Amino acid sequence: MYKALEIHSFRGFHELSLDDLERVNLIAGANNVGKTALLEAIFLHCGASNPLLTVSIERLRGFDEPNFELGNSGRTPWDPLFYMFHLKNCIKISGRFSDGSSRSIRLKIVRPTDEAFEGLSIPYTLQKSEKRPIAPESTLLLCLDYEEQPLDKSGLQPKFGRSCLVVDPEGMRITTMRAPPFPTIFLAAKQRISTQEDAERFGKLEIMGEQDLLLDALKIVEPRLRRLAVVAIGGLPMIYGDIGLDRMLALAHMGDGLTRLSSILLAIGNAKNGVVLIDEIENGFHHSSMEMVWTSIATAARRSNVQIFATTHSLECIFSAHKAFSKGTPYDMRVHRLDREDDLVKAVTFGQDDLDAVLEFRMDVR
Repeated sequence: MYKALEIHSFRGFHELSLDDLERVNLIAGANNVGKTALLEAIFLHCGASNPLLTVSIERLRGFDEPNFELGNSGRTPWDPLFYMFHLKNCIKISGRFSDGSSRSIRLKIVRPTDEAFEGLSIPYTLQKSEKRPIAPESTLLLCLDYEEQPLDKSGLQPKFGRSCLVVDPEGMRITTMRAPPFPTIFLAAKQRISTQEDAERFGKLEIMGEQDLLLDALKIVEPRLRRLAVVAIGGLPMIYGDIGLDRMLALAHMGDGLTRLSSILLAIGNAKNGVVLIDEIENGFHHSSMEMVWTSIATAARRSNVQIFATTHSLECIFSAHKAFSKGTPYDMRVHRLDREDDLVKAVTFGQDDLDAVLEFRMDVR
């Protein structure tokens, strides 16, 4: 699990440090302070050597397919990722883990006029008709350098590597890429998970014999639930639940809250030993059910050994999480509020004792 993060020159962050990270981390703060951007930075870092994730996070924000303007001054979808659009700078994201190891990634746009371009070995695609290499002047590169430092006492050597996202008239491709170090799932605020995708994730849990993870966690919110099953009607697979009626009901018919919770829990179950990122986690839940929701999420996260980063605008969501985690052992939740001071964003972290005081005096930590 992550214990600390440092972000430099990414979106609205000139530099940002987060320490004392826990299993569940709630990100609060005013509008436009960078809560979603923080999740995106973590998402990129989780992917380690995959620069294609820079395109994925733009899609998660609701943008269509990426549009590139090739050439020395062409605009790219990567431009908004760089602080103040300083495209000559390098984005750096570093993370330290609970076992003492660390990893850092650097992202940089390289154009044909840059000196660094000549030193890169890029396998150009051959045009189908002319069978000639594509001219470098028509190429854009996003280079991702990564460095992994193992635990000092492990005896392992540091790992270094480079992946490039290449864009030219033939399309977009990656030069080299390693498998991600652990599974990561991003539930974006503007992305509604389809019932088919949830059914597929439940099916994966069934294959692994872990389908009870969803059932046990949902029972905390809906005690009548006896069993779950994937049923395909009209060629569309959906999750159905038995709550003691004459027939099973689709989870989608049991209310938006239960549907939303099942999507979160299925993401947790499918990211075992990894990370789940959730933007605006309170969406779809009534404030009166939030404490039970958090109890369900905590139960599933501990069972699957998943670390969660979630944003929220809701004070009730924060207090409900605090109450839910206060009843369990250990108290493995933190609230990190992002504050903007002039052009810098800083994080203030609240632990159990801090939130006890905040709750007593009804202070606002959003």
